[in-house]
Amino acid sequence: MRPMLGILIGGLIAIGSGCANSSRERLRAMDSLSNDGDRRSESSTGRDTPRSSTSGVGRLEVTPTSRTNRVNAEQALIATFYDRDGSTRSRRRVEWTLEGPGSIAATDEGGFLPNRGKKIDSKYAVVYTNTFSQSVKRDNARDDFEVHQGQTYCVVTSPVEGQTTVTAYAPDISDVEKGRVVVKLTWTKGQFRKDAAATEETTPPTADPDTTPRENPTTSAKENGTTTPRENGSLTSRPRSDEGVQVSLDVKVPKAVGVNQEVPVTISLANVGKAESQPLTVKATIPDHAEFVRADPPALRRSGNTFTWAFEGLPGSKNQDITVVVRPTKKAALNITATAETADGMRAEQQAGSDVDTAAMKVKVDAPTYVSTGDEATVRVTVTNTGNVPISNAVAWVDVPDLKNAPLEKSIGSIAARGTKTVFVPVTLDKAGKFPVKVNVTANGGLAERGDAILTVGRAELEVTMSGPETISVRQDGLFEYRVTNRGDAPLADVKVQATLPRGLTAATATENGRTSDAGAAWSLGTLAAGESKVLRLNTTSDRQAEKLAVAVSADGEMPGGNRVKAKGASSLVSIVGLPVLTLVVADPVGPVRVGGKAVFRVTVRNRGNASAHNVVVSAEATDELQLKKGTGPNDLIATVADQRFTFPSLAELPAGSTATFMLETQAVKSGSARLSTTVKSREITSALKDEQATQILGQR
Repeated sequence: MRPMLGILIGGLIAIGSGCANSSRERLRAMDSLSNDGDRRSESSTGRDTPRSSTSGVGRLEVTPTSRTNRVNAEQALIATFYDRDGSTRSRRRVEWTLEGPGSIAATDEGGFLPNRGKKIDSKYAVVYTNTFSQSVKRDNARDDFEVHQGQTYCVVTSPVEGQTTVTAYAPDISDVEKGRVVVKLTWTKGQFRKDAAATEETTPPTADPDTTPRENPTTSAKENGTTTPRENGSLTSRPRSDEGVQVSLDVKVPKAVGVNQEVPVTISLANVGKAESQPLTVKATIPDHAEFVRADPPALRRSGNTFTWAFEGLPGSKNQDITVVVRPTKKAALNITATAETADGMRAEQQAGSDVDTAAMKVKVDAPTYVSTGDEATVRVTVTNTGNVPISNAVAWVDVPDLKNAPLEKSIGSIAARGTKTVFVPVTLDKAGKFPVKVNVTANGGLAERGDAILTVGRAELEVTMSGPETISVRQDGLFEYRVTNRGDAPLADVKVQATLPRGLTAATATENGRTSDAGAAWSLGTLAAGESKVLRLNTTSDRQAEKLAVAVSADGEMPGGNRVKAKGASSLVSIVGLPVLTLVVADPVGPVRVGGKAVFRVTVRNRGNASAHNVVVSAEATDELQLKKGTGPNDLIATVADQRFTFPSLAELPAGSTATFMLETQAVKSGSARLSTTVKSREITSALKDEQATQILGQR
């Protein structure tokens, strides 16, 4: 260090090798005496405002107040003494005290009295503010600096990592808060490198934030003449493995981009350490053939193609992303360079690039050749990227005459290079006819392509009806009939009919080659011309009683173009009722009967079925050997007698398992073989039950 020559006032003070505290006390005593002389000198010479006018007021400022340096580097701290009016003051005492690692490398030994400034030991120094400006030369020219009138300095260094606390104290300022400044210096073995162009004072303000990926992992940074490879294109400051600042810089862009398409560039800062970094300045430079679109956060300033952001500091374990969106205007490499620099001069640089090429689209439109009015038709739009770069933000616009809310918008999104995407757009038309379907596909970068198809809309209608019994007796057949009609204006192919039967009702036979199953029956009718009908029949049987079972039928057919039309369908309810089983037994008189004697016949009707028999009627007819007298039955039924015939009124109901007995009283009037024929009928049986019994009539004795 080569300080300017000062002015010697007072005698030389010899400082021994005793303890630092004793030295400081002696130096302060000497300075106290000297200060009185200083005040007198100032008053008499008039070279400065009298000391008494500022005594006890003013403030002390030190720059910088915090820094991160590499170990063994030097950090100059400059203190400035201001009076109450904000003017700098000379010949004011400043004391420097260090705590923690490091030591005072040099101090201001010039001041207004040569050798009055003194480094007492490696942790304590006393200096005075200068009356003139001076250049302070250090061993490394990069570390040279200047101090001016009203300023003084202290140079600090440390051979180890850690944090040094430096306190600057001006005893002439009575307000301790204004007269004391604490500086924090951090020492690290970081991989950030000092930039020769970096200025001593850099305190960036905060800025504000756009994004997406391609890495350049081959980029490296040079430090101390060696090349340090970067993983994923990042450069990291690592003060300590377990704590401190550990910041990485990375740049990502898409692998390939299209001309005139927006390209997101992501600049990432990540502090994986525990301590907050110093304030950061980030710069990004884009090539001349790329247009700037936007940035998130917005850049603090722009100079040509270089954009600058500033951040107060990046907290430990936090990230900061900057997204810059650019638009390349021609086929050329898109290289983005980014730099990051901390306020204490640590610097990293990274570059990433993309291949810029053109994108192109091919559009294919498919629409149903026929659809019924009011039904939904699906338009299929297939977009192929025939270029070498991705397509982004592709959108299909579908327009059909007489279509409500046309054109319809359908997002396609991104399509990879040489890739294909298909979207489906539903349309509904209430009017018959042939309609052109026009599709326009647009994408970022001004891309646009068209495609078209023809959609035929007609009236497709298939009708199916059914008829059948409301009740079916157990173990009796039930016949159902179905009619299928094409009521549309176009033929229907592959017409299918499905009859569904409930449990308890079984399909027996089906006409028109119908296929029966436990569930019912199915028919494949082929093509039905417009207006054509077909009748189908299904015989069923049952083995159990049931109430109100649903019998249904459905049908569908294929319209021209492949879509299918469904019939509305039909259904009905059927009940399965039980079946009465009647038996008839006629008991004749025991032994022969003589003329004049009574012959009584017992008629028994039994219901052995599982349902009641209704309107049961019993009648009997006798030969001339017998004269009919009287007939009685259950429920006080009395038979009428006429023409050798008993006829009983109908028995309203004979429940299942029940028996009805009828007594027929006759008188023998003529010898011979007398015969009685009995008949039983009911509503449920179709064939009457009959029984005939013979009785021998003997003559009188």
